[in-house]
Amino acid sequence: MKTKEIEAIPINQELLNLIAPQGIEIKFNNRVQMGEFISKMQYIYSYPSRVNLGWLLYLKDIPNTVVTLTINPIQDIQAFVEGISKRLNYR
Repeated sequence: MKTKEIEAIPINQELLNLIAPQGIEIKFNNRVQMGEFISKMQYIYSYPSRVNLGWLLYLKDIPNTVVTLTINPIQDIQAFVEGISKRLNYR
């Protein structure tokens, strides 16, 4: 059996800081500080039920922005409608 020497890969410190920052601090106005990096999160929580083809392209093309789209199917429609009704009546 032949033996092969294993090459040690140096640790990429920048990648390590991004993956596992020294600390995470959530600040006001949706700002999050992870180590030395500061990010701002924006949420879209209300939009028309019908949109034009390609509407997401405008969001995707904002400089220095990462867009994540998450869609969660509604399991219990009745509970969802009741929850929205309660919130609308609460305000």
